[in-house]
Amino acid sequence: MKTLKSLPILCALLAVIITGCRKPDLMDFTLTPSPAVVGQLVFWEISASNIRSVTVNFGDGTINELDNAGDNMSGGHTYTVAGTYTVTVTVKNKNGKKSDSMAKSITITP
Repeated sequence: MKTLKSLPILCALLAVIITGCRKPDLMDFTLTPSPAVVGQLVFWEISASNIRSVTVNFGDGTINELDNAGDNMSGGHTYTVAGTYTVTVTVKNKNGKKSDSMAKSITITP
Protein backbone atom coordinates (compact mmCIF):
# COMPACT_ATOMS: atom_id res chain seq x y z
CA MET A 1 0.00 0.00 0.00
CA LYS A 2 2.84 2.42 0.65
CA THR A 3 3.88 2.01 -2.98
CA LEU A 4 0.48 3.23 -4.20
CA LYS A 5 0.56 6.24 -1.87
CA SER A 6 3.97 7.38 -3.17
CA LEU A 7 3.00 6.94 -6.84
CA PRO A 8 1.41 10.44 -7.21
CA ILE A 9 4.52 12.04 -5.73
CA LEU A 10 6.76 10.08 -8.07
CA CYS A 11 4.59 11.05 -11.07
CA ALA A 12 4.67 14.73 -10.09
CA LEU A 13 8.46 14.64 -9.70
CA LEU A 14 8.86 12.93 -13.06
CA ALA A 15 6.64 15.58 -14.71
CA VAL A 16 8.82 18.37 -13.29
CA ILE A 17 11.99 16.67 -14.50
CA ILE A 18 10.63 16.10 -18.01
CA THR A 19 9.29 19.67 -18.31
CA GLY A 20 12.62 21.13 -17.19
CA CYS A 21 14.51 19.06 -19.77
CA ARG A 22 12.31 19.93 -22.72
CA LYS A 23 13.66 22.34 -25.28
CA PRO A 24 11.73 25.62 -25.33
CA ASP A 25 9.62 26.21 -28.40
CA LEU A 26 9.82 29.71 -29.90
CA MET A 27 6.86 29.59 -32.26
CA ASP A 28 6.96 33.15 -33.56
CA PHE A 29 7.70 36.76 -32.77
CA THR A 30 6.37 39.92 -34.34
CA LEU A 31 7.66 43.47 -34.74
CA THR A 32 5.07 46.19 -35.34
CA PRO A 33 5.02 48.49 -37.11
CA SER A 34 7.47 47.29 -39.70
CA PRO A 35 8.90 49.36 -41.28
CA ALA A 36 9.00 52.05 -38.61
CA VAL A 37 10.23 55.63 -38.35
CA VAL A 38 13.13 56.88 -36.19
CA GLY A 39 11.74 57.69 -32.73
CA GLN A 40 8.63 55.53 -33.20
CA LEU A 41 7.97 52.84 -30.62
CA VAL A 42 8.33 49.36 -32.15
CA PHE A 43 6.37 46.69 -30.30
CA TRP A 44 7.65 43.12 -30.08
CA GLU A 45 5.63 40.10 -29.06
CA ILE A 46 6.69 36.48 -28.75
CA SER A 47 4.70 33.30 -28.71
CA ALA A 48 6.56 30.44 -27.05
CA SER A 49 6.17 27.53 -24.66
CA ASN A 50 8.25 25.97 -21.88
CA ILE A 51 10.34 29.11 -21.32
CA ARG A 52 11.98 30.67 -18.29
CA SER A 53 13.90 33.55 -19.80
CA VAL A 54 13.81 35.73 -22.91
CA THR A 55 16.62 37.79 -24.44
CA VAL A 56 15.79 40.30 -27.17
CA ASN A 57 18.76 41.75 -29.08
CA PHE A 58 17.51 44.71 -31.12
CA GLY A 59 20.62 44.89 -33.33
CA ASP A 60 21.48 48.45 -32.30
CA GLY A 61 23.44 47.56 -29.17
CA THR A 62 20.35 47.30 -26.97
CA ILE A 63 19.57 43.97 -25.32
CA ASN A 64 16.58 43.22 -23.06
CA GLU A 65 16.84 40.23 -20.75
CA LEU A 66 13.73 39.01 -18.97
CA ASP A 67 13.94 36.26 -16.35
CA ASN A 68 10.97 34.29 -14.99
CA ALA A 69 9.28 34.92 -18.31
CA GLY A 70 5.87 33.63 -19.29
CA ASP A 71 5.08 31.87 -22.52
CA ASN A 72 3.79 35.01 -24.23
CA MET A 73 5.80 38.17 -23.69
CA SER A 74 5.75 41.64 -25.24
CA GLY A 75 7.51 44.95 -24.97
CA GLY A 76 8.70 47.93 -26.96
CA HIS A 77 11.86 49.54 -28.28
CA THR A 78 12.63 52.87 -29.94
CA TYR A 79 15.35 53.14 -32.60
CA THR A 80 17.23 56.45 -32.77
CA VAL A 81 19.10 55.92 -36.06
CA ALA A 82 17.69 54.93 -39.46
CA GLY A 83 18.83 51.61 -40.91
CA THR A 84 18.02 47.94 -41.21
CA TYR A 85 18.44 45.96 -38.01
CA THR A 86 18.37 42.26 -37.22
CA VAL A 87 16.32 41.56 -34.11
CA THR A 88 17.12 38.24 -32.44
CA VAL A 89 14.93 36.63 -29.78
CA THR A 90 16.39 33.81 -27.68
CA VAL A 91 14.34 31.82 -25.16
CA LYS A 92 15.67 29.38 -22.56
CA ASN A 93 13.77 26.48 -21.03
CA LYS A 94 12.62 26.11 -17.42
CA ASN A 95 16.00 24.89 -16.17
CA GLY A 96 17.97 27.40 -18.27
CA LYS A 97 19.99 24.74 -20.09
CA LYS A 98 18.41 24.62 -23.56
CA SER A 99 17.50 27.47 -25.88
CA ASP A 100 15.77 28.35 -29.12
CA SER A 101 16.34 31.48 -31.24
CA MET A 102 14.74 33.30 -34.13
CA ALA A 103 15.82 36.43 -36.04
CA LYS A 104 13.91 38.95 -38.16
CA SER A 105 14.88 42.19 -39.87
CA ILE A 106 13.27 45.57 -39.39
CA THR A 107 13.86 48.72 -41.42
CA ILE A 108 13.81 52.07 -39.65
CA THR A 109 13.37 55.09 -41.91
CA PRO A 110 14.30 58.73 -41.18
